[in-house]
Amino acid sequence: MKKNTILSFATAGAIIATSAGTYAAWDSLVDDTSATITFRNPVTVTVEESYTLAETPSTLDTLPVAEGTVNFTIENDGDLANTLTIVPSVSGGSSATVDDFDFVIVDSSEGNTPTLVGDATDGFVDKTLTSTNYTVKVTPKDGSAAKVAGQEVKISLTATLSKSE
Repeated sequence: MKKNTILSFATAGAIIATSAGTYAAWDSLVDDTSATITFRNPVTVTVEESYTLAETPSTLDTLPVAEGTVNFTIENDGDLANTLTIVPSVSGGSSATVDDFDFVIVDSSEGNTPTLVGDATDGFVDKTLTSTNYTVKVTPKDGSAAKVAGQEVKISLTATLSKSE
């Protein structure tokens, strides 16, 4: 190979290397960015302690009544939920159901005792959430003695948070 050819190749290589280096330093082809965020806590409802029911003293010719208190803890950052619905369910006895009982659920905190609106089928609704301490009263309906008298009956409560208009 001639000297001129080798020199031409060397010159061309130097020009390409310089051009590529200049291009990479001149243009900015990649960049990145980031952001941080702290998401809200989840909205939760939990029972602080298991509730118990006790039969209140009754008299002859009156239906028995069981009463107890239950307290729900609500974590509700940003007030996303504004309604608590409490739905009772029944098991035990001789195939007892919620239809065999009358339920009353009352907000029992700080002397504020409005009865929650609703029924055992659709639930009892609290739209204030100023307190989550409730008194539950359960009375067997007249005619349900065969299903519940002298038998263990389990009364469960399911609490659901929601947002209503």
